[in-house]
This record gives sequence, C-alpha cells and structure tokens, in this order.
Amino acid sequence: MMKRVKQLLVVFVAIVATLISVRYYRHQRDRRLALPVVADLGGKVGSIPFEPFGSEYRISFEGRLLTREDLDRLVALNPLASRNSVGIKFENSGLTPEDIQYVKQILPDVHILPMVDDHDEAPEATPGT
Repeated sequence: MMKRVKQLLVVFVAIVATLISVRYYRHQRDRRLALPVVADLGGKVGSIPFEPFGSEYRISFEGRLLTREDLDRLVALNPLASRNSVGIKFENSGLTPEDIQYVKQILPDVHILPMVDDHDEAPEATPGT
C-alpha cells in the first residue's frame, strides 16, 4: 500500500512539474513574439514578474504617431495578455477615439489606460493669477 502511494505521488509531482514547465515555455514564447513588436513601434515596456501565476506588463507609447497598420501589429500582445495583465498607455500618439475603440476590439484582453495628449491637459497656472 505504501509503495502505491509513493508511486502516485511521483506521478502527481511529475505531472505538475510538466505543466509548470509547459506554461513557462509558452510564456517565454509569447514574450519573444510580443515585446519586439512594441520595441519596433517605439514603445516602452515595464513588467513585474510573478511566476508561475502570471506577470504584469505596462506598455507606453509616448510621442510616437501610430498608424492603423501599427495598431494592427499590436495583435501580437493577445497571447501575452491571455495569461498576464497587460496595459497600454498612449501619450501624444495622435490616436482618435475611433482608433482607441479599434484597439479595444483587436486587443480584448489588454487594458487600455487613459490616453493623454498635450491638447487634453489643463493649461498651467501662471504665478500671480
């Protein structure tokens, strides 16, 4: 009986180790495919790893005018976002509200952080007024 329990325990540990390894290698593959696209488009990536439960990625595009073709390339983030928290922030990127809606459609699992453009910011107060 004890021998049987040990065998089952070994099988269980082997299965768990295999599943964790598969998840790790899939995550690495998703990173290798997604992050170069962001770099090519002039974006910056920050991340907080939290393996084996997933990671948090924050991507920002600052001052880079993005075209619809550029936005289409961001679909490479979908596999990464399926297992991790991924957020994108667009600053002074020339995107219209329609472009943001399009991004939300093609990246359903990605959090779109509030967009900031220079013309949206409040004017600075001048001293003495």
